[in-house]
Amino acid sequence: MIKIRQINFIVFMIFVIASTSLMYILGIDFFGKQEKPWHLQPSLPEDSLSQIYREQYLILDKTRLLDTWSDSTQRTVVILIDAWGVPTEEALMQEDFSHFTNIPHKFAIHQRLANRTKHAELVEFRNNDSTSIYIFGGDSLEYGRTEYIPTLGFKEALFCQKCNDSTVVITLDSLINTHSHNLIAWTTQDAKTGEPEILQKTFITIRDLAKKHSDTKFIIQGTHRPILGSPETRRSHKSHWVPAVLMNP
Repeated sequence: MIKIRQINFIVFMIFVIASTSLMYILGIDFFGKQEKPWHLQPSLPEDSLSQIYREQYLILDKTRLLDTWSDSTQRTVVILIDAWGVPTEEALMQEDFSHFTNIPHKFAIHQRLANRTKHAELVEFRNNDSTSIYIFGGDSLEYGRTEYIPTLGFKEALFCQKCNDSTVVITLDSLINTHSHNLIAWTTQDAKTGEPEILQKTFITIRDLAKKHSDTKFIIQGTHRPILGSPETRRSHKSHWVPAVLMNP
């Protein structure tokens, strides 16, 4: 019995040595890290901001922008633009920001810890304003908004169910004109996959609204990088940074 065990052990060791030698010769790493799905992969170099970004724009940490840019003396509209992220190409970021240059503004790069719209809303929309209202043009059940939006401090919530961004802006314009809400929050949805052409239309629509209401402060920022688009589009954006614009400060 002992001899059989010894023979089995020797055979096993020969197999291990032969397999290891073969993998070395062929350059195969069976025991190394396997390729993970994109959403499980760690954030690597695309997470760091270039020196150009750090020199051109204000760099903000994860603190919600209402704490940084809001005050009680001015009516505020807070807008999350879905799938608007910071591109690795600085020129593309400059192109996005250029839509807002004709209005008093501040440009910033804001840290975002998770690539989820719900996370962005939970962080950025929390408030204690007694007149606050939340607006969304899509399904009220998406991400369970009917459950968590009231917990953020909103006294009212308006769901249009199947309205595009242009339709929501008409409602937003009307709410601003009534002067009945000191804080209005809106999450866009037209550019969920990060298409540049649709994003640009959203920028123009918001800019024109802010230009019309110069006495109202607008805090605009991205939810996260475009994670629903192609892998190339996703990889061309920073993992945990979003653009931010303050208009009519």
